[in-house]
Amino acid sequence: MTFDLVIDENEISKLIKNVEISKEGLESALELALDDWADYVFARSQDLCPSGAFNMLRTSADIYREKLTRIVYYRAEYSPYVEFGTQPHFPPVRALIPWTKRVLKAADPEDAAWRVAYKISMEGTEPHPFLRPAFDEAKGKIFGWIKKHIEKEKEVEVPLEE
Repeated sequence: MTFDLVIDENEISKLIKNVEISKEGLESALELALDDWADYVFARSQDLCPSGAFNMLRTSADIYREKLTRIVYYRAEYSPYVEFGTQPHFPPVRALIPWTKRVLKAADPEDAAWRVAYKISMEGTEPHPFLRPAFDEAKGKIFGWIKKHIEKEKEVEVPLEE
C-alpha cells in the first residue's frame, strides 16, 4: 500500500526564484522538509489507526529514509484491508479468536469468532482509513516545510506563492 508524493521541480523553482541558495543548501532543506513530512504522516497515521484489536498494526509502522526519499509504511499484512475494507469473504476463524477475547471480551471466544467470520462472509469489512488521510493532510504542508528549512539555511524570508 503506497501513496506517492511527487514534488514538482517547477514549484521548487518558483519557491526559490529570489533566493540565492546552493545545490547542497537546497538539498539539505529538502531533506529536512521530507523528514518533517514523514514524521507528520507517521504520527498522524498512528493517531488515526484503529486501536484495540489493531495494536499490532500500529507497532508495524516505520519510516524508510534515503536521499530525498521518505516512505511511511505498515508491515502488517492486513494493513490494506483495514485502510480500504474488504469484500465479503470467510476469514480464518482461528485468527479471530484472540480478537474476540481482547475486543469483544467474549465468554465463548470461539463461538464469537465463528459469528464474526460469518458476518464478514456476508458483509465484508468497513474501511478504517488511517494512512491515506494522514498522507493527504501532509501533502498540503510540504511547501511550508520546504520554505521553513530554506529560510533557516539562508536566514532569509521566502515568500510562499499560492
